Amino acid sequence: MKSTQRAISRSILSIVLLAVVLLACAHRSDAKAKPPPKLGPGRRELNGITKRIQGARKFNVFLIHFKKTNLDPFIARYADRQPLTFLMPRDEAFSALPSTIRSQLSGKKLVQLMQYHMIMEKWGIDFLSSANQQKVVRAFRTVLGMYIYFLPNPGMKLVKVNSVRFENANMGFIISGDIGGKNTYPRFITHGINKVIIPPGVFK
Repeated sequence: MKSTQRAISRSILSIVLLAVVLLACAHRSDAKAKPPPKLGPGRRELNGITKRIQGARKFNVFLIHFKKTNLDPFIARYADRQPLTFLMPRDEAFSALPSTIRSQLSGKKLVQLMQYHMIMEKWGIDFLSSANQQKVVRAFRTVLGMYIYFLPNPGMKLVKVNSVRFENANMGFIISGDIGGKNTYPRFITHGINKVIIPPGVFK
């Protein structure tokens, strides 16, 4: 009798172990069967332009702050629907910020600062330079929702950019246009600027 019970117990245990092995194999098979998620065009281009910017070695601080915000998935999805223009301050522009602002570069304020340097639509340096020669202030809507302004600078090559419609100490210039080429990435274009443009009302 006891030997029969032991035999039954061993049979049940064998069945349970076999079921566990089969489930594990099925799980691994399902995991292997799932292809990796496809990258959308916005994500592919954002990855590409980030690598080019890293190669320039002049925008490391911007890239560090951008990474901190975890904005890249949002920006990649955004660019799937609409092209963007990045205005990227060089490293020395961040170093020149007052300590009172540098100490606030985190959390929501950092996200807002990054979004303010991203303009809806794609504007090449040729267009901005030609607009630069006209005596008209041009307003461009940013991803933050606020406007950034390009001020007239007739007779000069440098394009003025500011958070208000007039010149002040916060005004900067585009000093390197179409970084990586204007047609390399259909959804992005990037210009280097010599100032961090402070969005109104964000930093106290």
